[in-house]
Amino acid sequence: MSDDHAANRIPGAAPRYAFHADWRALIWDYVRVILTLAIMIALWTATTPGTFIWFLTGLLSLAFVIYLGHTLWRHGLRLELDEDGTTFGWRNPMDPSGLIMVRKQRLDWADLKELKLRFFSRRKESEQSGWMMVKLIGTDANGAKISLTFDGTHEAFQPVLREAWTAAQQRGLMLDEATLANLEATGIETAEGIPWTS
Repeated sequence: MSDDHAANRIPGAAPRYAFHADWRALIWDYVRVILTLAIMIALWTATTPGTFIWFLTGLLSLAFVIYLGHTLWRHGLRLELDEDGTTFGWRNPMDPSGLIMVRKQRLDWADLKELKLRFFSRRKESEQSGWMMVKLIGTDANGAKISLTFDGTHEAFQPVLREAWTAAQQRGLMLDEATLANLEATGIETAEGIPWTS
């Protein structure tokens, strides 16, 4: 584990690390969604109820409320990493050291079933502008399916991704070509994993 995160170490018998979303990576998401939502609600209240524009602005307002909720989820997502796996869930985004309060789940590396890493481009003609999204799928202690998805702006992205890649190698999981290429793009050498390409 990198010394960069030594300050995040949680005291205990085994080394554990806590990672939270960096609010600076989300500030423009908040600005965009709040301003747009305010405009949509203003238009919705100013139009005649029952008209096409009234329904359209209402639906758009609802869509931006959902997006705001998604941004809050990203902001509050906390991941705790140890040698055996990761624990994740939502905590109060206003409390930098807050513990997980909602949807707490545990994914042991021994129970990892799938690792997918995708790159989403902001413009079709550009391969430089975009963001990474990782998805880990496995089972919990009771055998129920669990899924963890988060993007490259989260401070846990590299540490958790590297641990997941190591677990995928040890378990011989089959990874698709897009995931292997994107792992390479993040600086993870995947030469040993190529035979497992699906």
